[in-house]
Amino acid sequence: MFFLLLPAVTAVWCTALAALAAVVARRAAWSYVLVLAVVFVHPILLGYATPAAYSYNAVYGFFPGFTYDESLHLGWRLFLFRYLTLCSAALFLLVAEFAASYRAVGQGVRGLGGALRNIRFHRAGAVLMGVLALQIVLAWTFRVSLGFESTSSSIAARLGGHATTDHFEIYYDTTAFTPDEARRAAALHEFRYDEVRAALHVTSSPRLSSFLYPDAATKRLLTGAGNTDIAKPWSCEIHLSAGSWEATLKHELVHVLAGEFGMPVIRAHYNTGLVEGLATAVADDDATRTLAEYAASMRRFGLLDAPLRQ
Repeated sequence: MFFLLLPAVTAVWCTALAALAAVVARRAAWSYVLVLAVVFVHPILLGYATPAAYSYNAVYGFFPGFTYDESLHLGWRLFLFRYLTLCSAALFLLVAEFAASYRAVGQGVRGLGGALRNIRFHRAGAVLMGVLALQIVLAWTFRVSLGFESTSSSIAARLGGHATTDHFEIYYDTTAFTPDEARRAAALHEFRYDEVRAALHVTSSPRLSSFLYPDAATKRLLTGAGNTDIAKPWSCEIHLSAGSWEATLKHELVHVLAGEFGMPVIRAHYNTGLVEGLATAVADDDATRTLAEYAASMRRFGLLDAPLRQ
């Protein structure tokens, strides 16, 4: 089913696009490549401008994001999106047929009789084009509601709870956090914020957005990252699950606050080893032991001198 929904539908869509470009464009190949470039740039912009790690796309179908979720599941959103992809392919073919027919009539190839025979077909085709276009326009208009995209405002509305501190806008799920728990979460956010700023010696005081999800399933639905707590340094956002946020809060804050000395635009280093290594070094109390305690244990039990096992 994944094969039918992803590469098979993509083949149909790309063929229809090529047919349209061949009929209506003077430079068909360049037009085809340009459309594909726009289609590929769109999810990159979404990944930068929105919290979503996932993306739906006419070419590759669905991308779950660079997360640690172990499996993908078929869902109605993917079926609906690929249905809309086929609708756009059908629309491409109908437009190409109309353009080819009218061009032929204009050149006198089919003649008056052929043009009259095509009138009924063109009327039906025009109605079908209108139906297809209406579905595509409605899907684009309600793409956030349908789950094809996620925005910060839509996620905040879905979670329901909101708390404001000196440095944070915290959005939490009201079914997973009581008012007292929300106040405690807000206090711990500020405490960890001061710890990380002191450790990194940063001077800026950016205002951060923190999203606390009730469980991994909800987080996967809204961001694409279910079992992974994530940070987006360029937008000063962190996304945490209710069951793990206390252990990962400091780690994710390092990613965001280190943006002061990160690369432009992405506010991070291109080397993910340095990015994760810095966060692990600063937030060294996420596990049951600190990094220093782990290192001392390795020396105590002679693990540093033990031969490497193949």
